[in-house]
Amino acid sequence: MSQVFGLDEIVRDCGLPPEAVQQILADVGREFSPESSLYELHVLRTLQAEQERRMSAEERQTHQSRREQRIREHLRNRRLDPERGVYGPARPEAG
Repeated sequence: MSQVFGLDEIVRDCGLPPEAVQQILADVGREFSPESSLYELHVLRTLQAEQERRMSAEERQTHQSRREQRIREHLRNRRLDPERGVYGPARPEAG
């Protein structure tokens, strides 16, 4: 597996039964080449959806709040670099 999203570690630590993980990998593999980043992205999203489906409503709410917090922290530390057209670590503003 390629490592755009660090999928090997995510798959290993997702907490889903191995049979469920293998089924997800096979299903996504029918649509996308396992060497593509789209494959990784779809596996990641499917694993997240399956994890959330197995949670209680209270666990799901807590999980969602934590995810939103991590996203806010991540975005706070990054900004769009207009020269390269990509996101990167925030740089101090000149001035």
